[in-house]
Amino acid sequence: MGALASSDIERKDRIVSKNPATGEVLGDVPDLGAADVKAAVARAREAQRGWSTVPVKERAARVGRFRDQIVQRAAELCELIVRECGKTRSEALSMEVMLIADLATYFVKRAPKILAPEKIPLHLLKNRASYVHYVPRGVVGIIAPWNFPFGIPIGETVMALLAGNGVVLKPSEITPLIALKAKELYDASGLPADLFQVVTGRGPAGAALIDAGIDYCVFTGSTVTGRKVAAACGRLSCAPTRTWIARRARWCGAASPTRARCACRSSASTRTRRCTTSWSRRSWRWRASCARRTRRRATRSTPGR
Repeated sequence: MGALASSDIERKDRIVSKNPATGEVLGDVPDLGAADVKAAVARAREAQRGWSTVPVKERAARVGRFRDQIVQRAAELCELIVRECGKTRSEALSMEVMLIADLATYFVKRAPKILAPEKIPLHLLKNRASYVHYVPRGVVGIIAPWNFPFGIPIGETVMALLAGNGVVLKPSEITPLIALKAKELYDASGLPADLFQVVTGRGPAGAALIDAGIDYCVFTGSTVTGRKVAAACGRLSCAPTRTWIARRARWCGAASPTRARCACRSSASTRTRRCTTSWSRRSWRWRASCARRTRRRATRSTPGR
């Protein structure tokens, strides 16, 4: 009895994955605690510092190799989705695997253009210039559902990586093996190992992910849980959304080198707007011309001349 009780206690720290059609045990994964989740976020943050300095074009090329691994091992992925999630093979291929291959191809090709600095035309103040620059948020936490265990979280992961972020994925406790398979394919593509982390666990692991200090949260799930996630993110100033993974900050500079800084949330990829005074030769000529016109008007209006 003592040995049986000890075995039961140990199983509380593990999550068993089963085939929903047959009840077959497919494997088991650890139910990670708050300390393990926090350590995973710290590793992702450390890796993200270097990744954020990589040019967007190079990031896109390297994420493209992750896409290639997904395509090359599509049959293996589909088999696992069928067994663990219970989908038909055709749905696993069309709605999960090929969907991500197509999404990754689209954003790998277009990320350099999407994330390129944008010049903002100004109607007035022609001596000033305004630009939007995209910068990564940091570490993105993804809390994924069981019914689209590959398509939803890996699509968000691809976009987060392209934008220069690190990712920590907490899959559903019902389908953890699919997330670990995605991590295996990611590692095989040669991307930085710690940049993408998978933390397996039950509900408390998701709460621990938000409490671990992530910069952005992508959640898909029930309304009840979604309200809890939104409340936790609001309490910790973590931005919850399902769109692109970024931040917008504005720098306004004038003649003085001192700059006022104001951070704004954006539902699009990380943006930074820089408004700086232009001190070019053309600007000086324009000012000198204005000064001459002012002096001429003053001379004409002087009595006796």
